[in-house]
Amino acid sequence: MPRSLFDPSDHQDIVTRLDRLRPDLPPQWGGMSAGQMVCHLLDYFDVALGRVEARPAFPRWIQAVMRPVLVHWPFRYPRGVRTLPELQRTGPTAFADDLARLLTAIAEFAARADRDKWPPNPVAGSVSGREWAALAFAHVDHHLTQFGV
Repeated sequence: MPRSLFDPSDHQDIVTRLDRLRPDLPPQWGGMSAGQMVCHLLDYFDVALGRVEARPAFPRWIQAVMRPVLVHWPFRYPRGVRTLPELQRTGPTAFADDLARLLTAIAEFAARADRDKWPPNPVAGSVSGREWAALAFAHVDHHLTQFGV
């Protein structure tokens, strides 16, 4: 199984890397600032936690084909892909506050490992908690790599 936010060591890896993130770090690709990226991830976890509904990025049949690739194969998110409007709702405020909110959201997500029902993932469709946790790890990892942490 790929890396997962439900795995304590993988979760800690993400937390450690987020602690190294600074508001003035330039992206290695893309146009988001570090603060915008933190808010984008906050919006992502609002979807993952069922607080916000996101429209599907692809038709269901494409999601069904993509799901095993995204979840079970060594996969890196491609650079430069446009995101959904639901994942760009929040604008940056104080960087330290936004980062603290993100760390709280990630901890809340990880604490729900035993939950049976999960909202659909906008890219992969209907997924289990384990699949969400793998996708979430890959997404956060992608953006931390974008900022060199």
